[in-house]
Amino acid sequence: MRLRECLREGWRNVASGTSRGTLLGVTLGLLLAALSVADAAAVARLDAQAQAYRASGAAIRVATAQKAINPDACNALSSVEGVESAGALREASPLSLGALGGLTVPAFEVTQSLLRVVGASHAETPGAFVSETLAARWSVEPGDTIATDRGALTIAGVYPYTERDGRDPRFANAVLLPALATGRFDACLADVWPSTSSRDGLLRGTAEGTDGKPGGASVSLLNQSFGTTWEGSAEFEARVTRFAPGAAAVLGAVLGVGAVGRRRLEFSAAVHVGVPHGRLALIVGTESAIWAVAAASGALSAAAVVGAFLSRGTLATMLTASALTCAAGALAALGGAVAAVGTLRESRLFRHFKNRA
Repeated sequence: MRLRECLREGWRNVASGTSRGTLLGVTLGLLLAALSVADAAAVARLDAQAQAYRASGAAIRVATAQKAINPDACNALSSVEGVESAGALREASPLSLGALGGLTVPAFEVTQSLLRVVGASHAETPGAFVSETLAARWSVEPGDTIATDRGALTIAGVYPYTERDGRDPRFANAVLLPALATGRFDACLADVWPSTSSRDGLLRGTAEGTDGKPGGASVSLLNQSFGTTWEGSAEFEARVTRFAPGAAAVLGAVLGVGAVGRRRLEFSAAVHVGVPHGRLALIVGTESAIWAVAAASGALSAAAVVGAFLSRGTLATMLTASALTCAAGALAALGGAVAAVGTLRESRLFRHFKNRA
């Protein structure tokens, strides 16, 4: 048989239903889709945990040294790999709000870069920043002005902050006042992600002693209720569904071998009439490639839809893992079918004939 005829024979077997390619493809597709979706769900769960960890402020590390933090050194941490943003703050005199019966609230002077650390909204006009909780309590929004003992104070923006999740409660009821990075500050806040203690040495180095040399600031977390570090990479590597490609390969190989085993009488007869094993393997390989590739494509598409629904932020990671799983299953199915052809023997033809269903 010529090469072209082998390929055409394989296609005809699929098109006519002789190879039961539809059943095999659907079966493999469902298996691969189940494995891929399970892995996508595991990745999405880890991403949700990471987002919750960051949203709680647990990734923000705080170096504290009263009137010893160099604001320039603190702000410069933003350029360090692994530090998303950093900024300094110092305690200021409390504000007395005349419109609220002389209510006194804490105030902090902060560098502009600290506003990014706490996720403050963009300020189009200069002024103070308050937490969303405080803004709701006072019924103010960006652009409003409130009367204080220092004169009229414009609310330039708000930032998300709550004291209900275990984070430092001071900033939930305080006013942040952007200030020039001059003099010394009391603390340096850095959003370190992934959250590790590897940058703590740099944070401590933002404090300077009386001799101008780096001092020893103490480092803590803005929110310690979620642990000192986030081992997301370790959890990703340890997830149970990391074995999905291996499981897909095993299932695909079993399905490929089973597809040939079900037709062993037909193939043994072909060998008996003189079809070489190589040509027979090409025919079977063509058949298997058609239904295996179709199954992998369908499973990958399903995983992409589910992954986009679960978490768009990790869609690339999900698709990479799903593609590996689908490819492993399809290649194993193809390899299993072709390898099974090599076990066919003409001498077993009559045994297969007698044992036929």
